[in-house]
Amino acid sequence: MSRLAAEDLRVSLGGRPVLDGVSLEIGTGELVGLLGPNASGKTTLLRAFAGLLDPRHGGVALDGIPVAALAPRERARRIAYLEQGAASEWPITVEKLVALGRAPHLGPWQRAGKEDRAAIADAMARCDVTHLAHRPATGLSGGEAARVMLARALATGADVLLADEPVSHLDPYHQFRVMSVIRARADQGGAALVALHDLTLAARFCDRVVLLFDGGVAAAGPPADTLTPDCLARVFSVDAAVVDQDGVLQVVQRGLVERPPGEEKRSR
Repeated sequence: MSRLAAEDLRVSLGGRPVLDGVSLEIGTGELVGLLGPNASGKTTLLRAFAGLLDPRHGGVALDGIPVAALAPRERARRIAYLEQGAASEWPITVEKLVALGRAPHLGPWQRAGKEDRAAIADAMARCDVTHLAHRPATGLSGGEAARVMLARALATGADVLLADEPVSHLDPYHQFRVMSVIRARADQGGAALVALHDLTLAARFCDRVVLLFDGGVAAAGPPADTLTPDCLARVFSVDAAVVDQDGVLQVVQRGLVERPPGEEKRSR
């Protein structure tokens, strides 16, 4: 069953086309990796899925309902969006910051109940930030802040998670742990679209990967069919070997693919 779907999505920012005819579906139980070079449109696509910008053509639907037609509170309950580099500007405690993820479920001046407190505690434990509960959110390292913001997104209990580079500031242990948490969320009946730069993590955890290039979808499908040396050379301009190690794909970059003069891809 398709939870979130975009059809022929075209988005321009500042009069410049960024996405040009992107169609993509994310089904229940799926973790989809969104890959591509810098400025290929990954963040723009995630923001369009989250209903945070208006496409000039096409649209996004959640369970068949246009995302643009959902009331903001309902949309926030059903779609959790973790922006790239998210951090708190307020010196509130980590626990209170994570608790903001429950705001869409509460009425004005309503206090968190037993179910809300359980969701907050579970999200903090999954993201390994329980020990930071009473620390000010403005006094965290980059990796700690990234995990806290993911915990806030998970605390919403939303069926769909959209995460923009959730592991970019993390050490190897927490990269694997965070991807395992997102994988488990999908396996429990959710759906996730995650922008990544680590190709091996994408191959390890994602059901499908979508490679964006020059504002469009260059390739999409299971990692084994999509993360091929030819495709990686075309999209990322890297010479890479793809190795199956005991059933786990490893992407090893060996060098760069030099492009002939005048064959530079357009920046999106």
